[in-house]
Amino acid sequence: GDDLYVVLDCPGQVELYSTHDSFRAILRSLEKSLEFRFVCVNLVDLQLCSDPGNFLAAILLSLNVMLHLELSHVNVLTKCDLLGRYQDLAMPFDYFLEAQDLSQYFLGDRLSGRLDAKFNRLTENLCELVEDFSLVSFVPVAVEDGKSMHHLMKVLDKCLGYTAAAASAASGHGDPMDQRQALMESLDASLAAEGIKPDWYEHFIKFGALRESQQGGGGEQGVGQGGASGTE
Repeated sequence: GDDLYVVLDCPGQVELYSTHDSFRAILRSLEKSLEFRFVCVNLVDLQLCSDPGNFLAAILLSLNVMLHLELSHVNVLTKCDLLGRYQDLAMPFDYFLEAQDLSQYFLGDRLSGRLDAKFNRLTENLCELVEDFSLVSFVPVAVEDGKSMHHLMKVLDKCLGYTAAAASAASGHGDPMDQRQALMESLDASLAAEGIKPDWYEHFIKFGALRESQQGGGGEQGVGQGGASGTE
């Protein structure tokens, strides 16, 4: 049906879809034969934010996949319920989500003194490369947290051009231009409903603390339900 989602879970061997053409060819074939619309979801572990080199590598890999696959693309920062374990991060949490002004992190006092001058120049050029494209940012997620998962689903739906109102309008009969206008209006309404950007740092700190307290109290089974209902 029209509401069917197909998930292609790619293996950890990133070369298959970051540099090789085979996976891209498969996607193009599915687009033509079955009229699929794809969005690429790239998962990056929160732990990588604690090390400048690992985080830069994750950003470069994300950018590489975005440019290679040429699809709508969403980078996701996972396991954010563990944020409380990384409260000594060198930069604010929103900084890692936006992935801009990278030289602040990679060429700051904590790192630049540990690198040879030539590596400082290399790092600076890599940061400028990422910032020139200005494509990489991250959506934070904790898989048991209803609010962040719902937010991710809305982001993915927008990338696919899907909203509930648009689907209802498209299923009816009428002038194609009217249907196209209904699609654009529903997308605009969905964007406007987003409202003020949430304070994800505060949200995940509270959610992580709640999750740990429930696990410690023997309530692990209800964590997902309690966390979801408490954060919607």
